[in-house]
Formats: sequence, C-alpha cells, structure tokens
Amino acid sequence: MKLNKPFYDYVMSYRNKHHFLDESAEFANLVHEDLQFPKQTSDFHTITDYLEMNPEYSIFIDVFDNIWAKYTEECGHN
Repeated sequence: MKLNKPFYDYVMSYRNKHHFLDESAEFANLVHEDLQFPKQTSDFHTITDYLEMNPEYSIFIDVFDNIWAKYTEECGHN
C-alpha cells in the first residue's frame, strides 16, 4: 500500500489538538521534538524499528498503533 503523505505529517495533526494533553497529543509532541525521527517515510517497519530502539517511546506503543490505524485508513489507497 502506498501512503500519500509521511506519517510524521499526519501525526502532527494530533499536537495539542484538543487544547489539552491526551496520550495522542503527548506522543505527537514527543515526535515533533525528536530531531532524529524518520520524518520522510510512510514505511511501517522503518517507523516501528525506530520507536522500538528509543525507550522514551515505550509507553506510547499502543498510542502509535491506534494513530497508525487511523493514518492508513485516512491516507492510504485501499
């Protein structure tokens, strides 16, 4: 499946979305502050490998899974 925009661009829509910090906003803020995050990719394996290699993301794996599911639904070509 070819996704039409990088995951980073999609996840940025969750930053402070509701004017309070829910888990999705916290994850998006962490991604935004991470200068090494793979910003130009939509490849699931590249992103999950990166998240698994960085312990600060360990508490956000379920959040990532939920956002990824919405990302593929909204941005994918099915």
